[in-house]
Order: sequence, then C-alpha cells, then structure tokens
Amino acid sequence: MLLGVHNVFAVAAFGTLLVSCSQSGPSGAARVVLTNVHVVDMDNEREPQLRTVTVADGFIESIVGPGEHSTSRDDIIVDGNGGYLSPGLIDAHTHVRSKANLPLYVVNGVTTVREMNGSPAHLRWKRLVAEGSIVGPNMVVASPITTSDSNIYWRHISEVEEVAPLIDAYLREGYDFVKIYELEPRLLQAVLETAAKSGIGVVGHYPVRGDFKRDPVEFERALASGMASIEHLEELFEMVRLNSRDDSMDDGIELLRRSAPPLTTVVVRKWNQNRIVRLGQDYLDENRLFQITHYLGPTHLAEVRESLRGFEARRGVPADTTDVNGVLDFLKRLHDSGVILSLGTDSHSPTAIAGFAVHEELALYLQAGLSPAEALTLATVNGAGVSGLNGVTGSISIGKRADLILLTENPLENLSALRRPIGVMIGGRWFGPEELERMRQAL
Repeated sequence: MLLGVHNVFAVAAFGTLLVSCSQSGPSGAARVVLTNVHVVDMDNEREPQLRTVTVADGFIESIVGPGEHSTSRDDIIVDGNGGYLSPGLIDAHTHVRSKANLPLYVVNGVTTVREMNGSPAHLRWKRLVAEGSIVGPNMVVASPITTSDSNIYWRHISEVEEVAPLIDAYLREGYDFVKIYELEPRLLQAVLETAAKSGIGVVGHYPVRGDFKRDPVEFERALASGMASIEHLEELFEMVRLNSRDDSMDDGIELLRRSAPPLTTVVVRKWNQNRIVRLGQDYLDENRLFQITHYLGPTHLAEVRESLRGFEARRGVPADTTDVNGVLDFLKRLHDSGVILSLGTDSHSPTAIAGFAVHEELALYLQAGLSPAEALTLATVNGAGVSGLNGVTGSISIGKRADLILLTENPLENLSALRRPIGVMIGGRWFGPEELERMRQAL
C-alpha cells in the first residue's frame, strides 16, 4: 500500500507543507501539484525561478508561474513554501545488498541507482519499485559481472564462442547493460561487437586484464572501444600514469578527452579506505559508528573493527599506491577538459553507505574544485545519460519522469542542502517530511 496523508498539514523544518488528498502512486492516480517552489533548472543553468510544477501519471505535466495553474478537487497540493525543487540524485554505480537498503537512498534524495552487478533479485526489486509495491529508487540493472577471472560470484568466459549465448541470456533476463571486468582483448572485442548488434550497452572497469594494462596501444584501443561507460576513476588514474609519457599526464588526459566514453567517478570509497589507515580506530566517529551499526549491522561492524586493528601498525602509511588527492586533481582536469563524468559510489559497504555516500562523493567534488552547480550536474544530468536515461530523468522539464527532491535551501549555493530533503518524489510517488522521518526512524 502506498503511504501518504489525507487533508493534513505536514510540518517541515522551514515552514509548513500543505498536502491535500492522498499520496500519488506511480500511475493512474491523482495529479500532484507542487506550488510555491523554486525550480533548480539543470538544463538552462539559470537562477531558480518560483514555479508551480504539476505531475500526472508519474511524469511532469506542466511548469508554470505562480497563479497560472488550475487544480481539481482530486489533486494533491504540496505547498513548497518557497523551497527549492531539484532533480533527484542519481548514483550511477551501486551494489545494493538487500531490499532493506533501498529506503536509504530515498531518505537521502537519491531517486535512481544503477546496480553494477545485477542478479534476479535486483530485477525483481526494480519491478516492485516501478509498480509502487516497495519503497526505493528507480533501478537500472547491469548484468552479473562478466570476466575472464574465475571469481565464483561472477560470470566467467574464456572463449569467444561463449559470448553470444551469454548476451542473449542477459537480454532475455531483462538486464539494461552488460557489466565487464578485466577481459582479454579478444573477448572484449567479442563482447562489444555482440552487444552492439544486440542493442545493449557495455559498462565496467577499465576492461583489459593483466599485462595489457601497460600497453599504450592497447590502452588507447580500449578507451575507444565503444563502451557505454568506464567505472572507477582511481583505477583509470593509475592507468593514465602507467601509459603517459611523463608525470604531467597531459598526453593521457588529452587521450581521454578525445577517446573516452563517459566515466563514473567512485572516489568516496577509496577516500574512506585511506582515511581508515590514517585514522585507525578514530575513523569510527559517532556518525560513522551509527551508520555502520544501523545500516550494515553488527557483523560488518566487527569486520571493520578487525580491519582497523590490522591497520593500526600501518598508521601514516598509504592504504595502497593510489594518491587520492591526485585522483581529485585528475577529476578536475578531466572535467575542465570536457570529459563526461557521472557520480558513483560503489555503495553499499562500510566505506560507502547507501545514500549517504552520494553526499560524501559530492563533497569531494567541491574539494576537487568543482562548483556546486558542476557537482550537481554529475549527480543528475550526467547520471541520467550514463544510465541510458537521457530524456527520461535528470532534470526538471515537461515530459520527464517526476524524480524530484524538495529542499530548504538552494543547492547551487549550498550543496549540503541536498543532505536532508524535506520531500522526495520518485516516478510521481510523493514522500513528504513526516513520511521521510518515519522511514529514517525505521531504518
């Protein structure tokens, strides 16, 4: 059953949200009219304007000035009291562990996720969210990881002849992308050619395995191979360092500008892994301890404590060879050169808690030197593009799916306003402040 309120005032942190009638469902339900909201326009990059946004059957029906809309007695009216209506956030690289994780994204304003190691369970949750049967973000689901590696949790291939039947199976099962990891060049080529003929995109880590990583010719060929996206900027940073002529990496960045597909950042997990080494037990401050205990459970907390004990002897030693500050500088240089970047977190794990990690990733973009507007673009417009949802979501415009978050402040001036939305809409399904608070308490 859809949760909602009927003819009541729902009190928000900055005023009163008037909600009349019952909550909208994903389709066939009453319209939702969001009045007195400043629309954060990611398409035209202009100052938010006071508008009324009407949602019908899960999509944005109209955007008009104050007083220009008409309503019927069955409409749900949400008075935004001058708040800011932003596109919902998109985490374009997740690993959702269980159905119980899904509301974590919602309370953090994440309205779409791209699952990067899909399973039948993820496909089922995707369908249930779309139906309105469970609470969660819209889901884009990539296939199980396809690799030359013999990892038992992944789909292993060793011969070209295995590729076509496997991709046919992925299409029948309903996956949105083919996810790959460290393939031999001949297998990578077979996957890309077969997927292109089948009309399905290929996404994943830098795709070539083993000694081929140190081959500049193979590096350039892999970048220009036709993948829909490459994941993990910290890995690509290492690849560019390996294959550039000098420490400036100018030639590598120019190659990425010229040849690379969209890149998904996924910086926060590596950042927190390095923080664990630097801080030891101090990593588990009150906020982190609460998140791990409540959102991952005591088993994971025990794992983290054990890891921390192992790290104590390495205080002051880098967690690995990755220079995280160098990755942030790399991110800024790529962004400035015009490479398309989208936000990803690798959640859900002790170093990337579902939903919360999105805001940590956004904060790292600011640290790298991006403006709030540039950072938000990675989490909205670019996230939609890399997820195959151009024209569907990622901005507030007529005809797009109503994936929206209501905020008390302008995120283009204060990006941290995104951390605690007072209203979330997913495909036209409205969650007001009281319901979001109930969800937070129940998690």
